[in-house]
Amino acid sequence: MLTVAPWYRRLWQGTLRALGLEKPLLESFSAGVDFAPHPTVGFNPVASREAMAEFGWVYAAETAIASDLAGLPWIVTRKNRDGSRETVPDHPFLALLANPSPRTPALIVEQQLWLDLLLTGACYGLVTWDRNEPIGLLHLAADRVEAIPTQQGELDAIRYVGRTSYAWDTLLYCRQPSWRSDPALLAGQGHIEALQHTLGAYWHTQNRLKSASQKGRPSLLISPDRSDDPAMGTIPEDKLPALRKKLEEAFSQGTGGAALLGRPVQVERLDFSPEELQALEVLQELQKEVLAVTGCVPVRLGSDASNYATALEQRKGYWGDTLRGYSALMASSMTMLARRLYRDPTLVVEKDFSGVAVLQEDALTRIQRIQAHINAGMTPKDAYAYEGLEDAPISTPAPSESTQSGLRRVK
Repeated sequence: MLTVAPWYRRLWQGTLRALGLEKPLLESFSAGVDFAPHPTVGFNPVASREAMAEFGWVYAAETAIASDLAGLPWIVTRKNRDGSRETVPDHPFLALLANPSPRTPALIVEQQLWLDLLLTGACYGLVTWDRNEPIGLLHLAADRVEAIPTQQGELDAIRYVGRTSYAWDTLLYCRQPSWRSDPALLAGQGHIEALQHTLGAYWHTQNRLKSASQKGRPSLLISPDRSDDPAMGTIPEDKLPALRKKLEEAFSQGTGGAALLGRPVQVERLDFSPEELQALEVLQELQKEVLAVTGCVPVRLGSDASNYATALEQRKGYWGDTLRGYSALMASSMTMLARRLYRDPTLVVEKDFSGVAVLQEDALTRIQRIQAHINAGMTPKDAYAYEGLEDAPISTPAPSESTQSGLRRVK
């Protein structure tokens, strides 16, 4: 039997809250208490999701990021009191993420969560339970969710499709930062809101071109050549068919061909209209802006880089900066969810980038620098911490036989 959360857990939390025994969070927080507890949405989430179907560059960039992030494995670690971490490879939260639904593959569920986060600014997942065990994580489409804020402006609950409400502690909730200061900030800000004007300009330009192409446009403009004889009149109508045929044959041949016209004429080839040139400029601007807003790189979408070094730097920046940034955002929400579900404040959930080939070169360079620090006199622990690897599992070597005998002699 699937329920949103165990009844006794909700009853216990409500009893503690009523008796004033629950650990206070923001009860003493006085700023922002004018947030009304009513459902709210941010920038049009339906239009944000539909942008994938309307614009090829949006689809390519967003699905590339979502598929790359969803393809990375999750890892769970536990923080020790000394600041070190230990990996928990068999934690039940990993099993939950690996099998979030009996009907939908885990990869699809996670990709949907990423796409909602990127396109609309927020994503939602509902934890399902079997008695007192969490057994599933269902994706809730962002365009069907209304967020209900607390008076302090944090998420209190959501209303799904205008009917069912779910409390915040039964949800996976992740959002991007927002420029808003009203309750709509709970919906975050997605990429499409930042791209709306560029996408709108490109859409209108494409519609104008479509309308013009249906009406047809001549490819050649023929007129009498008056350069030698200003008195040259118009071309007689009985000569026009033969003249048109000769010119069409000449321009349709792959090698060009020769047209014997019998009279001087001016031929102007109409390659691109001003509207078509404008459409090319708008498309180029759209491509640049989509890449800038999403953080995707041209080489990831199949564009040829100028050389190997440029392609390598693009991939390093994409995996090392863009995807790590998005990953940290979702990992923080996953960590909060895991700590709530299993009542363990030491858990940390994050993506594992150790298998990304393009980042291995940087990892090797880092290890070489650590070894150089150790050779210069640093302790291994200090050397790893200096390079930002405080949580590295460092083993203390056992003292050698000569060292032990030396210690006995000193005694």
